[in-house]
Amino acid sequence: MPMFMCLLNWTEQGIRSVKEAPKRAKAAQELAKKVGVEIKEVYLTSGDSDLLVILDTPNGDNVAKFALAISSQGNVRTRTARIWIARHSASEAARERASPGNPSALRKAFRAEDGCAHQRVHALV
Repeated sequence: MPMFMCLLNWTEQGIRSVKEAPKRAKAAQELAKKVGVEIKEVYLTSGDSDLLVILDTPNGDNVAKFALAISSQGNVRTRTARIWIARHSASEAARERASPGNPSALRKAFRAEDGCAHQRVHALV
């Protein structure tokens, strides 16, 4: 099943009412189920984003519906991207690397893996 990551930043409204965050998180879980998205992991982060959410869903349309719905409440802003788990080590990926312009090695090196929210990043060049 395709995996996505959603980076969230609290808005001024969201941070002012941060004490209500657990209640909003429960509502987000229910909303996710309603639109066909499974929230696999939620991480508090430092840096440019406040939260990282790992999502599983049959298609990207569901993620878009989910992100728009939670953003429309005014407590967070979202950025969403499709993610893949690297299954091969760097040496295996290098051996399989195709000629320039042929993306088959990239497709082989990065495949979605159901039920896992971990990502290993390997140099492919």
